[in-house]
Amino acid sequence: MRSALQSAGYNPSSIGYSNGTVTLNNQPFVTPSANVNGTTYANQSVYNNALANTRIGDLQNQIVNNTKLPDNPYSSQIDDTIKYLMDYAKNQQVSDPRSTPEYEAYKAQADKQAQAGIRAAQESMGSSGFGRSTALGERAQGIQNDATAYLETQVIPQILAAERERQQQQYNNVMSILNPLMSQQQYADTRSQTELGNVYNALNSVTGEQQRGYDNARADAALTGNYLTPDQQTAINTLLGLKQQAETKGITKEQRDALSAQADTVRNQMRAMGLDPTQFGANVSYNSASQVNPGRTLQGQQLDMQKSQQQLDQQQREWDNNFNLEQFAYQKARDAITDQKWQAEFDENKRQYGLDYALKELAQNDQKSYQDAMLAINQSSNDLDWEKYKSSLTQGTQPVTAEDYATSYLDKAAKYDPDDGSLLNADAIEKQILTAPLSEYDQYKLYQRYGLPWDGPAPSPTSGK
Repeated sequence: MRSALQSAGYNPSSIGYSNGTVTLNNQPFVTPSANVNGTTYANQSVYNNALANTRIGDLQNQIVNNTKLPDNPYSSQIDDTIKYLMDYAKNQQVSDPRSTPEYEAYKAQADKQAQAGIRAAQESMGSSGFGRSTALGERAQGIQNDATAYLETQVIPQILAAERERQQQQYNNVMSILNPLMSQQQYADTRSQTELGNVYNALNSVTGEQQRGYDNARADAALTGNYLTPDQQTAINTLLGLKQQAETKGITKEQRDALSAQADTVRNQMRAMGLDPTQFGANVSYNSASQVNPGRTLQGQQLDMQKSQQQLDQQQREWDNNFNLEQFAYQKARDAITDQKWQAEFDENKRQYGLDYALKELAQNDQKSYQDAMLAINQSSNDLDWEKYKSSLTQGTQPVTAEDYATSYLDKAAKYDPDDGSLLNADAIEKQILTAPLSEYDQYKLYQRYGLPWDGPAPSPTSGK
């Protein structure tokens, strides 16, 4: 059992033995039919049925415990990404372009250029004597305004456009991550569903194989008239296994008592299943219990009744035939007795005690009448044998030879005198030879065999009938 379960893929540590029962994952698996020095054995069909039930239970547990798909690791990442994109789209803000490093750089350069322009104007107007004039101030203010206008109309729009482009690129980058994540999520879900589907397929395969076994059992029942449900068969096999273990040589009283307690439990289960447990009682040996057939179907019982009726009918026909033959023999014997005194006594003895007694008494009282009666009985028996033989001849296809006819019929019919060996019923034998479907040469051979006189020359072997 252990080797078989390990070959079936079960870990050795999951296989155990407790109170006469092999266990699997600490659950009863099957009661072995024998335990030889710690090695357990079971009937192959019992083992297969127990293994199928265990596998079906394991698969059903897997399905029941896994109807909810496992948490997909990509789902939380997808949720976070979508939330980020939604928040980003709703709360998108553009920072003050004047606080950006780019603006500071442009402004510094514009201020530098403006200062350079103002100095050049001062130098130019100072040399002309306008160094302190209003025109110089206006000129300096104009240069400063141009620099400011450049920043407002050229630099800031450029910074704003670059910032929007950067934000859009960032959004696109995050969005591009979402599709691979969703693909991985779909793959993980599909794989989980496939694994669960494989368990369903395995369960369908095992249950289908078990159902096929049930169907085969029902088909066998239709042919044999015997059927037991798998639970009934398992209970019977379990009980037989317990009996076999209890009858093992060298078993202790404690071990036998434990097996007996288990057997009582199984017998109670059998009673609940509609089986008669007394046929497998504690007082019934394993050999006797193993011969019990409690699974006879109604059709099988009907066939048994028909068979019993046929046997009764056959016995009745045989009795009738024997009675008729005896009556026939009696009538032949009685007719052969010519003395009315012995005929009357023969009738009375037959009526009271039967034909054999009547013939015995006749032999003691009148030997001549007895011999006549026996010849008549023998002749009647020969007539019956002859009719049977003729019937067999008409059904055959091979021609009859003298040897066949003699050994099959005439040798049995011929009666010889015990004193001188002469043929007592020569006329009857000659009559049977002449009426048989034989050639003239075969008739001649039979005449020679039984010492009958033949008139005329001996015929040739090629003579016809």
